[in-house]
Amino acid sequence: MRLTPEVRLTKNPDIQWKMIEEEAVLVDQDELQILHLNEVATEVWNLIDGKRTVNEIITQMLSVFEVKRKTAEKDILDFLQKLIKIEAITNIKEVIL
Repeated sequence: MRLTPEVRLTKNPDIQWKMIEEEAVLVDQDELQILHLNEVATEVWNLIDGKRTVNEIITQMLSVFEVKRKTAEKDILDFLQKLIKIEAITNIKEVIL
């Protein structure tokens, strides 16, 4: 699946997760895998709400962390692809203007 800047993302309601000491922990029950997210990944995870586009998530992250846009784009897109792979993200929709 190819992510574009105008795609809106939502969390898969079947993925269980919770915050532990300011970091998100996701449980993939199909693979019996636990994914601990660091501070940056947790911030991205919290921004995935079905309303923000990929571009808006990147822009928000740039306002929180000091990083070059190109680096942020690559790292965030890589992370989002991992979430797609474990099906933690569903209902990916292109913005229609």
